[in-house]
Amino acid sequence: MTVSIEEFNDYVTALERHDWQFEYSDDHRVWQSGMNAEKTLQAKILQAPEYNQAYRLYHDYYYSRDMSREELIAGINQIRQDIQNQTSGEAHADA
Repeated sequence: MTVSIEEFNDYVTALERHDWQFEYSDDHRVWQSGMNAEKTLQAKILQAPEYNQAYRLYHDYYYSRDMSREELIAGINQIRQDIQNQTSGEAHADA
């Protein structure tokens, strides 16, 4: 599946808004909501490698703490650039 830049940006927004600490909540409703959101995010990673790459970056950023915010943003921007390059390559192939 080829991911459009708009679809990728929507996924990144969902990753950014996700409560990565939901598992530590004492409120079952918060935990359940977080679990449902996590399942939705993980289901997307099977649809395209770009989603998987973005998910891994956010996961590593929030859980390993070996990555700076700047490195996270740089990784996401690199995936965006790769998508744009793929899209323009496909447009040239169709011409």
